[in-house]
Amino acid sequence: MKSVLVTGGNGFIGQNVVSHLTGKYQVRVSLRNKCAKFDRIPDEKVFETVTVGELSADTDWTQALSGIDVVIHLAGRAHISRDTATSPINEFRKVNRDASVNLLHQAAKQNVSRFVFVSSIGVNGNVTLSGSPFTESSAPNPIEAYAISKFEAEQRLIEEASKLDIELVIVRPPLVYSPTAPGNLNKLLKLIKFFPILPFGRVHNKKSFISINNLVDFLDVCSFHPLAANECFLIADDEVISTKELTEILGESCNKKVCNLPIPVWIMMNVAKVTGKESLANQLFNDLVIDNTKAEKLLGWQPQYSIKNGLPLN
Repeated sequence: MKSVLVTGGNGFIGQNVVSHLTGKYQVRVSLRNKCAKFDRIPDEKVFETVTVGELSADTDWTQALSGIDVVIHLAGRAHISRDTATSPINEFRKVNRDASVNLLHQAAKQNVSRFVFVSSIGVNGNVTLSGSPFTESSAPNPIEAYAISKFEAEQRLIEEASKLDIELVIVRPPLVYSPTAPGNLNKLLKLIKFFPILPFGRVHNKKSFISINNLVDFLDVCSFHPLAANECFLIADDEVISTKELTEILGESCNKKVCNLPIPVWIMMNVAKVTGKESLANQLFNDLVIDNTKAEKLLGWQPQYSIKNGLPLN
């Protein structure tokens, strides 16, 4: 049976990946500490865990990589709402770039055949122009520290993998959703449950998202499909919706009827600038559309879920 190492396997995406792959492959999960919990994985799922400590350019992956065919690298430093680091960009680079390159080198030494690096659509930027969705040929334009570190990691991994006997696959997903997703989507869902009156009546933007089930399925495909080797993929659901439509779908998922007031977008953008929430406003009001044609044509992959069937009624 083929073997897969999932780094960051106790995180939101990681646990879904582990649950999906366990039984299909021999799965090993690397953890930063022994206290990690797996609250989203059924008890009957059996997999191996290895503790590697904090991620850096010096992390020892020897035990975790022994006998592994493919690495799915999810572990990293994610968005932090109140970052107390003296230099956030340096911390992102330490974990997302330098630690990833270190893992790639050690994986190659242990004869791992493929390294799947889960990056971010933020590498391409935060906004798409009307009629111009992001594709794999779009010029990178990372804005935030997190996205910059992911882009730098991609560049270093491509450079190093070309010198090593290991295949590299880069995957850039947008915001991932599920009924139990953390982050801004979860905050929006909680707000709707508590107070379903929102100001998005005039927001008619276009946004790409991806179901956790679609993402997990695609990472499975990327792990062993021969045509995925040394490729970069932008992936998303086929469905594109507005923030207004998103709130209505979230409302349906928790049996709440959302009332979206017709507040002009320019007013909300100005309020966001004054209150220091411009980044959040960009996520809510701007377009971000992904064309996943390459994944569909090259790998024969089709997203099976949309946001309407990926968020079942509670």
